[in-house]
Amino acid sequence: MIERELAALADRVAPAPPPDLPDRVLARIGDLDIDGGRSPRRVWGPVAAGVAALVAASFLSPQVRAVAADVLGVAGIEFSSDTPDAPPEPLAPLPDSRDTSLADAQEQVEFPVDVPVRLGAPEEVIVADAGRVVTMIWRGGSVRLDQFEGDLGPVFEKSVGALEAEVVQIRSAQGWWIGAPHDLTYIDDDGQEVTATARLAGRTLVWETAGGVTFRLEVENLGKLAAVGIARSVR
Repeated sequence: MIERELAALADRVAPAPPPDLPDRVLARIGDLDIDGGRSPRRVWGPVAAGVAALVAASFLSPQVRAVAADVLGVAGIEFSSDTPDAPPEPLAPLPDSRDTSLADAQEQVEFPVDVPVRLGAPEEVIVADAGRVVTMIWRGGSVRLDQFEGDLGPVFEKSVGALEAEVVQIRSAQGWWIGAPHDLTYIDDDGQEVTATARLAGRTLVWETAGGVTFRLEVENLGKLAAVGIARSVR
């Protein structure tokens, strides 16, 4: 099992591990065919859950934890296996949140703003944190789409109990479906958690496009297939 292999490897890691440790850990994980995180025919769900369960385990060295987290990584998003404990509603919105129009939102950000064809025009558009994040809302807030440049680092940090995550295919991109409630915390431009924005998020699909934009689609009352259909209609 992946868990036993990583645990055994961690027991052998010295305080000053050799520089090639990440490569050897990935080799231990197995033939994951990691190539930018896009392998449409690979069944990742059980592997992801097994590795993620170890990310926060105390017996893993920081190097092993970093590699395990990297396997699960989506640009701009960090996953963990902490127990969710955020409130249903945040104490504050994202920094510098401003209601705007779709056209004006595109003028305020440096990445292309896309809309799911299946949902049509959003009921509300919000630009936050000096143009880092664009949020669109439909159906009275039960459907929410965040988009941001993935190379900006961890824009959102998720805490998923038991990491009920499953890999799905969003056209040519790989996405992660999280079917369980989880904490959602915003990380500002200085890399600091904005604690007041922490909230309990619902079912979520995250994916990154080839153009370097990361999407986070939260659907309160919809399942995986509906979420994937919405994501595939983003244009």
